[in-house]
Order: sequence, then structure tokens, then C-alpha cells
Amino acid sequence: MSTLIYLDNGATSFPKPPEVYDFMDHFYRNFGVNPGRSGYDLCVETGELVENTRKMLTRFFNGADPNRLCFSYNSTDALNLIIFGMLKPDDHAVTTTLEHNSVLRPLYHLSRTGVEVDYVPFDKAGFVDPDDFPKRFKKNTKLVIINHAFNVIGTIQPIREIGRHCREHGVPFAIDASQSAGNVPVDIEDAFVDVVAFTGHKSLLRPTGIGGLYVREGIEIRLTRAGGTGVRSAVRTHLEEYPYRLEYGTLNVLGVAGLHAGDAEPARSGPVGPGLGLIDLEVPALEVLAVERGDGLQDLVLLGHPHDKITPYPTYY
Repeated sequence: MSTLIYLDNGATSFPKPPEVYDFMDHFYRNFGVNPGRSGYDLCVETGELVENTRKMLTRFFNGADPNRLCFSYNSTDALNLIIFGMLKPDDHAVTTTLEHNSVLRPLYHLSRTGVEVDYVPFDKAGFVDPDDFPKRFKKNTKLVIINHAFNVIGTIQPIREIGRHCREHGVPFAIDASQSAGNVPVDIEDAFVDVVAFTGHKSLLRPTGIGGLYVREGIEIRLTRAGGTGVRSAVRTHLEEYPYRLEYGTLNVLGVAGLHAGDAEPARSGPVGPGLGLIDLEVPALEVLAVERGDGLQDLVLLGHPHDKITPYPTYY
């Protein structure tokens, strides 16, 4: 078989580290039951893995309360919970023109029902100006939501400066860390972030179908769904307390196991070991590949900033 050079890690990282495959297979064959629904040993042990993974990810994002780490199916799912749960008609939101459709489309749908949205533009290098945000704040601004790292050209936005403006004006600040988590540090306390959405299958090098969000104490997200929680089933309405507030039905326990991957915590930034962070390559990776093939590069235009960006990496196998 010829060597495949995989360059689509911005869409999903592949292949995953062997430790992830091995742990998921072992877990699902031996503990793949529904957590929290009963009291037998397997159910309890599965529940412990879920709660330990909450704690692990809370530490990873420098959060405070593991109960406020809620699992979802991916970042899009988490961002929908955030946007539809924090905005209502006559509210105002601020975002950027660099966003993924997982932010743009929910905001567009809400704009048709009375939510006003302002879009901060970016410069020629792919960055937004933090000082543009407070200029757009209004009395009814209820949310600022931005992409930490742009999925197309990789530029890393100055979330700490933006977050400081939001905190000073009492405006909740949410970030989409789909591309950045596992590639660069995501410290929500240091960056004044109130809510972070993440997915497992990109820079965390974990499986598809699992993600989540962390909600800082004092920030509330309205219920927009209802269903089973596995606890207090006699209560007729969906539970208000976290994490059940934002989790509905049976969790993707196999995905949670993939996030946990044994006792190995995902790295805040690479490289730290196999599968726990990105290989730290410089931008000329594509040039190296072209030279190896003898093609050379003609009229190559590098989009975004040459350094302040997440670095995609090729996978050889």
C-alpha cells in the first residue's frame, strides 16, 4: 500500500492515537452500559468514568465546577444550546465575520425572530480588533460569541482582550474552541471566558460524535430541550441543575470514553506525547511535501498570519 499523507485534520484529525482506539474498544466491550440508570456494578463504574472525564476536562479548561461541564454530540450541538439558550427576541448579540456556520446559522435563524446581531470585521491578516467589540455593545447586548481559532486560515483571536471588555461591561462571553482545544491553551479563567464549546474529533485527537460545553458559575443557559436524565425521573419537567440541565437522554458513553482515553489527559498545547497534542510543525509542511514529490510550488499564497495561528499537520501512514 502506498503512503497516504492526510492533510484534512482541520475537518477531523486522523488517524487517532492507538491509545484512544484501544481504550474505547476495551471500555465498550466491558463497560458499555447506560450510566446513572441503575445501581449494579457495571452501571456504577461507567458512571464513574463519565464523572472522572468531567473533572478531567474541567481542569483542562481551568474551570471550577465539574458539574458545569456538560457533554454534547459536537461543537455545533453545544453552540446551539448556548445561542438558543442565551438569546431571545429583542436581545442583541455580537459576533464576527470569521465564524463557522455552527454560529452563523443559529444567529441568522434568531435574527428572523427579533434578535439583533452585529458582526465585527477582520483585517487582512485574519484578526479582529478587540476594541471594536465594546463600540458595538448596547443595553440589550446579551452575548458575545466568537471562534477562538478560525477553521479556514487558523488565525487565533485575542480572546483575553475581548473577554476583558466583555467582563468590564457585564456581557457574557462565549468561545468556540473546536479548532483550538488541544492545539493552544484554552484557559477560561485567564481569558475571562464565560462559556466554552468544544469537540473531541479535531485537535483533541479523540472520536467524532462527542463534545460539550463548560458554563462558568453565574452564567445561566435556558432549557431549550427536555427528556430523560436517569435521575429523579418522577419530576415532570426537565431538571434545572447542572449537568442535567444541558444533557438530554443517554450520553454517548463510547465517545466519553474516547475523550478520557484511559488516564491520559488531553494536552493544553502540543507536543507532549502521542495523541495528546499536535505535532509542532512550521507552516512549510506543504512545501516540504511538494519538494519530496519534485513538484515545487508556484504562486503559493499563505493566508492568515505566519505565526499567530494554529498549525495544521500532515499525518503519514
